Amino acid sequence: MKNKKSAFTLSETMITLLVTSIIVSLIFYFSQIDFTKYPTNAFFNSFHKEWIQNQSLSKQNKFSTQVIINRNDRKVYFINRLKKTSLLIPKGLNTYSSIALKINANGYTKPGTIYWYSNANKTYKQTFQMGWGIYHIKEQNGVYNH
Repeated sequence: MKNKKSAFTLSETMITLLVTSIIVSLIFYFSQIDFTKYPTNAFFNSFHKEWIQNQSLSKQNKFSTQVIINRNDRKVYFINRLKKTSLLIPKGLNTYSSIALKINANGYTKPGTIYWYSNANKTYKQTFQMGWGIYHIKEQNGVYNH
């Protein structure tokens, strides 16, 4: 009479348990990440880069730069005598109205505040201060400094 094996061995069971636990761990990890935040962070980083570049151009060449946040076409324009650049505002992020800012020839900016809101029920407060056009962005549950 032959002995027929119809059950898993201990090593097969352990491998199955290990693979299953890795898959469950990965699902749990990725469900905790707020993926909607990445486009917002990338936008604010791009805004910062353009702001610094245009501020430097304005100071070096002694001309002003207009910064227009157009709510309707979802773009931010940086316009001066040498170039015109635009940044696309990501879906899920917007301002309450269209806004015009000016980087003066000396690099200064008039103090002001822009409120951004997102579909993730977060509000970002972008505050422009006098003194070389410095600004800060504060999130409702955290701070982004630039």
